[in-house]
Amino acid sequence: MAPAIEPPSGTRPRSSFSQICSSFHRPIEPQFFADLCEQLGVDPSLGSPQRDKARCPALRAELGRILRSRTRDEWTASIEGSDACFAPVLTLSESPSHPRNAARNAFVEIEGVRHPTPAPRFSRSPSAIQGPSARQSSPVAQVLERWMR
Repeated sequence: MAPAIEPPSGTRPRSSFSQICSSFHRPIEPQFFADLCEQLGVDPSLGSPQRDKARCPALRAELGRILRSRTRDEWTASIEGSDACFAPVLTLSESPSHPRNAARNAFVEIEGVRHPTPAPRFSRSPSAIQGPSARQSSPVAQVLERWMR
């Protein structure tokens, strides 16, 4: 994935536009970028070739115009599941219940506190959260000692 697309300067975003642009990434591979441009309805003359730096300002403006036209949820319903390398930007409260995260058991609850599970997961060296969140901060030396056991 290429760097995030920044919202055009001087624009007041529609609901969720800032969320979309803050971590909406462009696919690096040309075929996925082409699919994203097609899904979004980008003017074909701007999306190809994708690495033409002279076209970047116009492409950025076009993406800003397009992305402001719908909410995050509308874009998600339209694009998710395609080959466009797209994923919605979720809030912390939304993440655990997202179908992809739920299917991967990406979150676990310990003593009433939801935690992301360790990643990556390896078959020969499984990892797990080793206990509940600390009730108070610990001196660094104690933390390092626990890690070294």
